[in-house]
Amino acid sequence: MPVLLDPVDREWVFTNAHGVQLRRKVAAELTRDRIMKLQATDHREGAPGASGKTQCWD
Repeated sequence: MPVLLDPVDREWVFTNAHGVQLRRKVAAELTRDRIMKLQATDHREGAPGASGKTQCWD
């Protein structure tokens, strides 16, 4: 079952294999504070954002 994120409504959108929406669920875990506290655990040399810092623009 494909799961997409609706960034405007901040909801997970569950669809079937044909893209028909089956259900929506609030993505309560996606908060600005939690995103800002994310830390990368698999650093790759020279990769964009390799500093491990997450950026969030309001």
